[in-house]
Amino acid sequence: MAEPDDLSPEELALVDEAVRTGMRRRRILITGYLISLAVLLLGLPTALYYIGSSGRGEWAAPVMLAPWAAAGAVMWCFGRWSRRAARRA
Repeated sequence: MAEPDDLSPEELALVDEAVRTGMRRRRILITGYLISLAVLLLGLPTALYYIGSSGRGEWAAPVMLAPWAAAGAVMWCFGRWSRRAARRA
């Protein structure tokens, strides 16, 4: 592997830009993971409460899919955003 002293200024700038792009993409993805975790931590107990408070003969099981769908949508949106940010750089 080449030492930083052996690289030309153009090559150093290229490596620096690649590292910055990767870090930006990872930061966006980690933010998406944390937001989807918050969606799950708030959505699952809410869905359980809804199921528990629904009527005796009422079928409310599909409500449990909503938090998972919301978390998946959040991760999908942040994944698209990170790919778009990497392409722009």
